[in-house]
Amino acid sequence: MTTDTSTRPPARLSGEDASSWDTFDLKAMIPRGSGLCLDLGCGPGARQDLTRMGYDYLGLDRFDTAAADTLGTAERLPFRSASFDLVVAASSFEHFSDPWAAAREVHRILKPGGLVVASLSFLEPYHGHSYFHMSHLGASKLFNDSGLLVTRLEPFEWTGIEASLQMMCRMRWVRWLSTLLLRPVLGLRRVLIRRVIARTPDGPKKNRALEFLEEERFRFTAGIKLCAQKPPRTNQDERRCGY
Repeated sequence: MTTDTSTRPPARLSGEDASSWDTFDLKAMIPRGSGLCLDLGCGPGARQDLTRMGYDYLGLDRFDTAAADTLGTAERLPFRSASFDLVVAASSFEHFSDPWAAAREVHRILKPGGLVVASLSFLEPYHGHSYFHMSHLGASKLFNDSGLLVTRLEPFEWTGIEASLQMMCRMRWVRWLSTLLLRPVLGLRRVLIRRVIARTPDGPKKNRALEFLEEERFRFTAGIKLCAQKPPRTNQDERRCGY
């Protein structure tokens, strides 16, 4: 991943690489397609199966990993504008020292209509020189402000409490036990909130309660996953550019 403070790759955790790709189900957010795909912060290349989805795979990392076809930083990508159809950034953006510059660079290198699929830490503890952990609102603003349009935004099922326990103990049974105990409690909490809402008369108070319930999905999550699109070029844009 890209950092500015280390000469060695930061330590990778179970929430990254293969399990970030599989456990958080980023693959399900990507349509089958064709064209060139950039794996931004590729690490060892757990996502090279993108080739089986129809894409030509290119991995970029700051460090010389097994899957890195190109070395570089996310804040200054060594590619021409409008050259990629898809960018995948699995558990990468929290490791960028300037995620705003990285998001603008992703916008620049995407073709009009191109997609970026990303996962970002929220309540996951500090790890591997992570700089910025973001809520769903922060992640959405980050990409929207770069000129991309966020079309899908979802929380991890993994909670911040589970992430903290697993990172402290590094044992699979700890994650299993924390999931077994914690998720029923959070489910009961949501049931109780819905019951309160059902008994609340229509009006501003009920609207606030409904908004609270919607945000409950993101309140305790370890991270966020999203899909954003670079707006397609319009006929007016093409005339302006001389196409």
